[in-house]
Amino acid sequence: LIAGVGSDVGGSIRVPAHYSGVVGFKPTSDRMTQLRSVASIPGRPMMCATAGPMGRDVHSLVMFMKALLDKPMFDSDPYVMPVPFRDEIFRSTEPLTIGYYETDGFFDALPCCRRVVSKTKQLLEQAGHRLVPFQPPDIPLAVSLIVRSCVVDGGQYIIDQLADDLVDPCVRLIHILYCTPVRLRHWLGKLVRPLDAKSALLLGSFASSTADLRRAYEAIGHYRTLFVERWKRASLDALICPPHAVVAMPDHVMARLMSVVSYSALYNLLDFPAGSVQCSVVSDRDEQSVEDEYNVRDLSAKQVFQNCRVGSGSVGLPVGLQCVTLHGQDELCLRLMAEVERLWS
Repeated sequence: LIAGVGSDVGGSIRVPAHYSGVVGFKPTSDRMTQLRSVASIPGRPMMCATAGPMGRDVHSLVMFMKALLDKPMFDSDPYVMPVPFRDEIFRSTEPLTIGYYETDGFFDALPCCRRVVSKTKQLLEQAGHRLVPFQPPDIPLAVSLIVRSCVVDGGQYIIDQLADDLVDPCVRLIHILYCTPVRLRHWLGKLVRPLDAKSALLLGSFASSTADLRRAYEAIGHYRTLFVERWKRASLDALICPPHAVVAMPDHVMARLMSVVSYSALYNLLDFPAGSVQCSVVSDRDEQSVEDEYNVRDLSAKQVFQNCRVGSGSVGLPVGLQCVTLHGQDELCLRLMAEVERLWS
């Protein structure tokens, strides 16, 4: 058993797992204690962060969760749901109805990420499960709500933390943005919209008042209802999709691509358990598909194209798959992750 613990507020367990070829799991927030943990940006009541395991295989994650979801943790933290690991759900062999999407319509996923979803769909169907297309509702709205609920103070906490520090070049652009007045950010968003609508959306999403923040919290409640209603209409048990729109790229590039969080941070906004499973690696054909198919429609997409096209060095990089279930259904999520891992191996 080899496992470590990370924290996840927008994908910080699942995305590194996807990048590095390991597995990672973000539990439902109220099934894992937050006592004595230090949040990257504390004070985000509607953007649910949680600690969770990362390991070499799903078995390691299951053993970790079984050990944690027990009486000692329940006794020490009254805010955790006192629900032990439900082994009967994890070990069930009942066929599932599983939704899937290859791209979310906001930030186009790379061909290798879409390929992994498509191949996993085929493998799960061959294993007896029912796969149905699913499209999350209004991803631009969700991304806007993610920004407002994650950076509730406009970035002041981060500015204060870095006040006496050298700012890493990879995050200097974000630091400059946080030092810019919110109204100026909104104006900049309008200015860059013709060049990059995704970046414009992010710039225009920062809350400008407490009233604006309250409206965002209200909208999150409505969005959660909308998402669950669509999930229930499709009679889903679980969902598969890319963990991220891209594979690992240089740090200085990723610092300019904050809009790729739509694939991972969505499930923090919803507070659904989600995990990333290693499935494949980037192939020569995947790089060629970037040249042939990838839609370079704005500056963000151009950054992806330049760093993932033929000759970029992306061949051989790990590609994962994200598994998602409803709030509190952590064991079912781990069951699906284990099955996906087995089918790909």
